[in-house]
Amino acid sequence: MANIKNFGLVGLGSTVQFGKGGAQLIQTTGTFAAKNAAGNAFVNFQIADAQGANDALTYQQHTNAVVSINANAAATNYKVANVVTGAGLNSDGTFTAPTGTNYLAGATSLQNEAALLDAAIFAETTRAMGAETSLATSVATETSRATAAEGSLANAIAAETSRATAAEMSLANSVAGSSSVEASRAMAAEASLANAIAAEASTAR
Repeated sequence: MANIKNFGLVGLGSTVQFGKGGAQLIQTTGTFAAKNAAGNAFVNFQIADAQGANDALTYQQHTNAVVSINANAAATNYKVANVVTGAGLNSDGTFTAPTGTNYLAGATSLQNEAALLDAAIFAETTRAMGAETSLATSVATETSRATAAEGSLANAIAAETSRATAAEMSLANSVAGSSSVEASRAMAAEASLANAIAAEASTAR
């Protein structure tokens, strides 16, 4: 049969068979299928490697993509495993609350652990700040009391010093006066005794 080319055709049926007993190209509701002559099994359809987003993908491109995805997945899984181990999660990525802790026994996740720690730190900070404020107030009160007491004691010491000094001066004056009186009395007694001795001596002659 002679080759016939007809470039004027503008329409074909939904099923086009290529060659006698050859494969068919079947179009159904906008979908093309390459099938065998009987139309009951698919046949291979060769295409060029896809270049654009809407191009069909070849088997080789698909294989290369799968290999790349698997390699990336292995690297990702390794990193994920490190993250899971480093975060202290179970091997399947689930979370178990740690035991033997003061604030984390009821934790439900790593985020919840952080929230519990934040609450505990805030509570302790608030308590410590309150205690420090109370201590500072107590120290200020004690400082005022001690300063007043020291001033009162200094005044009392000054008063006692003045009193003792006056008493010592009075005692010194008393001692000085008593010594003068005693000296006069002794001198008078001695003169009287001398006179009596002289009189007795005259009588004896």
